[in-house]
Amino acid sequence: VISRIMHDLGILETAFARIVLGVAVLEDVLLGEVWLCGGQSNMEWPMRLTYEAEKELAKTDNPQVRLYTVPKLKALTPTNNVPSKWELSTPATTPGFSAVGWYFGRDLARALGVPVGIIHTSWGGSPAEVWMSEAALTGNPGYKKDIIDNMNRVYESGERQKDK
Repeated sequence: VISRIMHDLGILETAFARIVLGVAVLEDVLLGEVWLCGGQSNMEWPMRLTYEAEKELAKTDNPQVRLYTVPKLKALTPTNNVPSKWELSTPATTPGFSAVGWYFGRDLARALGVPVGIIHTSWGGSPAEVWMSEAALTGNPGYKKDIIDNMNRVYESGERQKDK
């Protein structure tokens, strides 16, 4: 809402802002949209493997699109320690970024006329249940029977095989 109001007032005519808060200076701050692009192999597909990749990568220099890649991390509990950072969309930063995410961000920035941040959090080949908490899975009798109990049987079977 704030980005739309500021855009309507003409405040977003420059791509970069300088905001002074006490002694802290924040530079290169954009106000606009932020979208999460997550999924499996189709969302993970990188720009470097897109059709005519070299030609497409050369066109990714876009100060209105910012990229954030969440690194793959196995964890049993949520974390706020994500070793990554926002990057400007350039031919150097986009080769490993989600092609679907990048094209979506580019087109959205054009359509809305505001900056767009894309958070890429994809992991090809991962089953949906690994993205759910154990509490969510065990709290549903069907999920518990089909996923948790089955996973435990497979694990126990594997452990017995190692003991032989």
